[in-house]
Amino acid sequence: MDLAKWVKANWKPGIGRVQEIKDDSPEREAFIDLARKAFEERGIEVGRIRTWFNLQPPEKGEGYSDGYPHVHQDTTATTLVYYLSDNPSPLDLLGDKTIHPKKGDIVFIPNGVWHGVYRNTSDTDRVALIATAYPK
Repeated sequence: MDLAKWVKANWKPGIGRVQEIKDDSPEREAFIDLARKAFEERGIEVGRIRTWFNLQPPEKGEGYSDGYPHVHQDTTATTLVYYLSDNPSPLDLLGDKTIHPKKGDIVFIPNGVWHGVYRNTSDTDRVALIATAYPK
């Protein structure tokens, strides 16, 4: 199953670089299974999971893709990013470290941690899937 191809085929231009996925496709179900296992392996309680596409087109300039870091509002949730392209952007987990992921890596963003994704200065799209686990 080529999840990167699925993201690109279902991408809706003009909405932004992160789009929520709400369909019942086999690809989404496979990603939910992968995410649930990854959360549970880390001892993270999973009540429900929300999922998003992430497609970051090439950009000019330096710094964060959105211009600034951000934090998710629901501090009871934990997020993971599953990298699908060969050229993922570095991810800052502020106050901790900068992560340089590779294709196939899963990176966890703990509750309430400010984070930022660097601009895509490559020549190709950067593709990832994002899942957020909410406790029971």
